[in-house]
Amino acid sequence: MIIRFNQKRTLGVHIKKSKFILGTALEFSMSQYARDLLLFKLVKDYLKCGIVEQKSTRPDSVVFVVYKFSDIFEKILPLLDENPLLGIKGLDYQDFRKVAFMMKDKAHLTEEGIYEIRQIKSGMNKGRK
Repeated sequence: MIIRFNQKRTLGVHIKKSKFILGTALEFSMSQYARDLLLFKLVKDYLKCGIVEQKSTRPDSVVFVVYKFSDIFEKILPLLDENPLLGIKGLDYQDFRKVAFMMKDKAHLTEEGIYEIRQIKSGMNKGRK
């Protein structure tokens, strides 16, 4: 499957700390103008995962988001491995992929793993030099 259109892709690594738990989560999202709502619904149906959102704070856009780790690992990673992203987003994807494999190996459950994930996260997206 090849999707080519002007879009914003976000590959997110989230580290959340509460009083009792330190958690790590991955997020894959794409946003586009609201007129492409049907396209994103088709992408969601094709991949059999994710959700399509229209946020009230950005009524002119629509977002396709995948939060579920198994869907990211089994559907999104293979898709992006077969259809590589170019430029900065390609580098962000490699970091995102590295964190996904660390999480699969349960490294995110150790202090050393969380430290390494934080280091990787700090260099992604706007942190990349």
